[in-house]
Amino acid sequence: LGPTDEVNPDYKHPTPQQLAEILTPADWQLMRRLPVYPQYESWSGDALQNSIASWKYHNRHSN
Repeated sequence: LGPTDEVNPDYKHPTPQQLAEILTPADWQLMRRLPVYPQYESWSGDALQNSIASWKYHNRHSN
């Protein structure tokens, strides 16, 4: 979550805490994710693919 919307900077984003308060009653939760769809990861260069694999490994084993 960014502090501003790059497309519509006048739109105020809710904070992570505000979103959690909205989502919790519905048994939903915020989760980290990469800004690339898995089916397109192979389009990335080797260095980025290594970074993606490392991020996935560390996030899978830290929850």
